[in-house]
Amino acid sequence: VAGPLPDPWSTKPLDMSAGNHSAELCYQRLGGRSPLCCRLEYESAADGDGYVLAALSGQDAEAGVEPWAAEACAVLPCARGDDCLRYRAAALAQGPARFGRFASLRLRASSVANMTVYPVAIAWPQRLLPAADLVFEEGPDGPSLEVRQLCGQQLISLELYGRAFGRDSPQPACACGGNASVRPDAERRYTR
Repeated sequence: VAGPLPDPWSTKPLDMSAGNHSAELCYQRLGGRSPLCCRLEYESAADGDGYVLAALSGQDAEAGVEPWAAEACAVLPCARGDDCLRYRAAALAQGPARFGRFASLRLRASSVANMTVYPVAIAWPQRLLPAADLVFEEGPDGPSLEVRQLCGQQLISLELYGRAFGRDSPQPACACGGNASVRPDAERRYTR
């Protein structure tokens, strides 16, 4: 489903021409504190429909779920004009090569304060990249996630997702056995 990105996400198209590149996207947090800055250093091995550097700062949301406090930096496959937050199961079934191909990447996030950060690297055909292929560090300037080589895998997405559990809105008591529904893979968001 194509459409505009929901606030508070911002994206920046990446240069996928073969070679070494860098990109930066700073996004002002809701509440006026210092901006979240996402920095990406990467080597592209092949051009394609495109990837974006995405930043989230504020409240993330999903249909049927109360919004939650989060900050994220992500690299996502996204052809121009597409909704970059939708996981395109059909388009990625044979791999992400149509979007371009990475040789290596290093994603860094700054100003992620009081967050629990989850590193996520999704590849094809294996789905999750093994921990041995990733370098995750939490330093004084913020977390970083590096993929030095993909060893035959093709990267689908790379993400540093920070949850600020203490900033979530108070939730009503859970009514067990409610009308929860699962959305099909073709419409699943990258973030949950």
